[in-house]
Amino acid sequence: MPDNYPLLDRIAAHPLINKMIDDLLFNQLIHEKFAGPKKPIDKADIRKAVWLCSLLAISEVEIYRNKGQILASLIYLQYKDNDFVERASYVLFSRLGNLTGARLLSNAKTFEEIDEAADNFYELGLDESLKLEIALERNDKSIVSSNGIILATKFQKNLWDTLLTPNNILISAPTSSGKSFIIKKFLASQIDQSESYTVVYIVPSKALLNQVSEDLRKEVNLEEVDIKTVYLHDVEKSKNSEIFILTPERCLRLLKERWQHDFKLDFVFVDEIQNVEDVQGRGSLFEFVFREISLLFPEAKIVAAGPNISNSASLFDHVFGIEGVAVDTQVSPVFQIKATIRPINDNQLKVNINYGGTTSQEHLLSTNVNFKKEFRNIGEGLRELIQLCGADEQNIIYAPTGKNAIDWAIKFADVQPFKIKLDPWLKEIIDFLTDEIHPLYDLISCLKKETAYHHGNLPDIVRKEIEDCFLESRIKHLFCTTTLIQGVNLPANNLFIPAARKRNLPLTPFDFGNLIGRAGRIRESLYGTIYCIERYEDEDWSEELYSKSYRKEVQTANEQALEKFDDLVSDLSKSFLDIDKKHDAYAVVYFRQQFAKDPIELQNYLLKRNFSKEEIDQLITPLAAVIDDLQIPKDFLKLNPTIDPILQNELYSQIFNDPIENWLIPSKADNPNFYERISLEKQSESSFQDLSFYLQLNSVVSRIDAIFHIRDEAFFKHSVSISTKQICFYSIEWFNNKSLRQMIDKDLKFYSTHIDEKKRIDKNDPDAVNERIKKLIKIFSIVITHILIKYLKLVNDMVELKMTDEQKEKYKFALALPTMLELGTDKVAVMQLISAGVSRSIALKVFKEFEKVYGHAEMDIVQWLRSKSELKLKPIYNRYLKRMRLLKDD
Repeated sequence: MPDNYPLLDRIAAHPLINKMIDDLLFNQLIHEKFAGPKKPIDKADIRKAVWLCSLLAISEVEIYRNKGQILASLIYLQYKDNDFVERASYVLFSRLGNLTGARLLSNAKTFEEIDEAADNFYELGLDESLKLEIALERNDKSIVSSNGIILATKFQKNLWDTLLTPNNILISAPTSSGKSFIIKKFLASQIDQSESYTVVYIVPSKALLNQVSEDLRKEVNLEEVDIKTVYLHDVEKSKNSEIFILTPERCLRLLKERWQHDFKLDFVFVDEIQNVEDVQGRGSLFEFVFREISLLFPEAKIVAAGPNISNSASLFDHVFGIEGVAVDTQVSPVFQIKATIRPINDNQLKVNINYGGTTSQEHLLSTNVNFKKEFRNIGEGLRELIQLCGADEQNIIYAPTGKNAIDWAIKFADVQPFKIKLDPWLKEIIDFLTDEIHPLYDLISCLKKETAYHHGNLPDIVRKEIEDCFLESRIKHLFCTTTLIQGVNLPANNLFIPAARKRNLPLTPFDFGNLIGRAGRIRESLYGTIYCIERYEDEDWSEELYSKSYRKEVQTANEQALEKFDDLVSDLSKSFLDIDKKHDAYAVVYFRQQFAKDPIELQNYLLKRNFSKEEIDQLITPLAAVIDDLQIPKDFLKLNPTIDPILQNELYSQIFNDPIENWLIPSKADNPNFYERISLEKQSESSFQDLSFYLQLNSVVSRIDAIFHIRDEAFFKHSVSISTKQICFYSIEWFNNKSLRQMIDKDLKFYSTHIDEKKRIDKNDPDAVNERIKKLIKIFSIVITHILIKYLKLVNDMVELKMTDEQKEKYKFALALPTMLELGTDKVAVMQLISAGVSRSIALKVFKEFEKVYGHAEMDIVQWLRSKSELKLKPIYNRYLKRMRLLKDD
């Protein structure tokens, strides 16, 4: 350890620095936000604290540098009109390597502007040595890319330099550190310098597909690069370079293509790598996909990222099976004031101010509001609290569930005053929601009060418009679920946390750290404020979460299952459906899949995790007994890695004992009865091939359900109660290019005249209408586009084993059906648009305009779109397409 560490320890603990930060925090929160008294600050003490922190700023110890950054930010926020403070803050930020913060101090946006700002600071009296130091620091922390100079933090510059090496990388950094920003800039630079370049950018959820697609479209030359959010194997490559933005589920198509054909990947980026921990099935899928990518594309550079990971290098090795270097930081360019709000007496609030993991101060505030009474209802209580401390700022309110987000947003909006002059953009969204969803949709009433909710099951375009409106400061108050934790980029001035839960589970310190990273916008502000609200006297969760380390050792779901060794061994002989729901059945599927694929590789996997030979034998023996009894080809199992091989084998036996035609749905051109209503009597006399599309689909889905219990999966995992007939009915509506409004109207008409009085609804009742809308959106976004297509894909993969080339040509419709159902269309042009990142609802609108001109002619609809500067559609559609850079500039 360097000799200067003891000195830095003493400086960091200096009482003057701690008192200065305490007093400045008090003034920034209690005085500025709550109109409390202001503590006097001695200007001589500021100078001395600045001098001490200037030494901490050059330390390699991040917690010391972080303290310097907090002081620099606070003195600037309190005294930015003072010449000395302005200079001192600028010097401290430069010395800290935070050029992003230094840029903000000077309101500079470009490298040239920060140079000019630096000259202005020099004129205020910096000596020659400081001028030289700042110039060198600015030069050292500036990134020179093919697209210009990027002003970076110390962490970002280190990341860029590491990206230029041949190493694979795992990035561990707080949410607001700008890691994704650097990755996107790096990809744009690499593509610009390469004749051809192929990228796979993996995001954890569909909610992120359009956001990342739009961001990357702003960075690259779209004349040279195709950006796609779906991998379609039969679409020819049209540009020299390609970027595929995919979820792990959508990566399976890419892997299948690579298993069958040879092609090259240059770069793989995995965002939010910590999702390998998910024990509800997706963690096992993530690990499978990531390991396969590293095996199938050994020449590709692999970079993964996540927040606050303490075991970066070993996690990379465990997930990808190869070495990777760690690029790690715990410093955020934004500092945060962490407050706890607790109503005590009728008109008093207790406010605790926290920074650096320890409670620094506690204050009692008298208010004109009885918060104890108001906070009996969170939505109403938040109105008063936000009015008190965040009325003129943007606020995110965290909600543990989607239902909480909706309910709280509605109750909050109900008590907000009407806006006399509503933002035109919000008006357009309200008009869109009225036309595209329903006039009684409850989000409309929220938007009229500059309030919204955000969760994973919102329609794509609705979610994207809300995100963009919030980022543009048009929405002031956003009630948001764990989509924040999953990586959706929605920073705010203030974050309110009324409950420390994620669904029905307590928030872990790791999740809490990821969540609070959303407080603060480095592009606009030096800090953000977190308000943990403890509504009752016996609540004390916030201090514990504030004081904990947010870093943790990320452990894959399968490694967690291995820790429950005896349970895992006993489950390895059982069918997926028979495993105790408290156990991780998906880990059992994973280990079966790995054994079937390569028993030696599985043994090496276990040896690397320090299992003894005896323990490995205990696992291998039941695996071998199960896998050896299967009729299904072992190599086939990897095509569907999340589905139990035992159940796959049941389906395989059934398919291979049936005529292949009993599983393949012919196209409309080959089936005159495709949309016919067929009587029960005629159904019993007809062969499968002569049935209607609905009856054929229902036949296949019923047989799938008999083996895999897909209705139970929808109910127990996603809280959707639905029959196989309903699944098929809604699937055909979705497949037939119906808009969401058309499907909602039809559904409401049906339920408003339902023969069963208990199920009948009043279609003029907002609550009843919204319940049906929410259920329909879950059916389309989960049951059809996730659960159903997973099993239809499995059926198709199996029947392909029996099919001749002639049969594959004849039944192209059946083989494409899972993709068409996932995307919600049978139109190739619409699929092309959705693959380009366009939401389904807008793709359908664009297709109607295209169809007016070209009918059903085969033409590249994306190229046609890019030849237009505007379509004859509402402004919201044109604005969306321009943001996606799919319409040409005026």
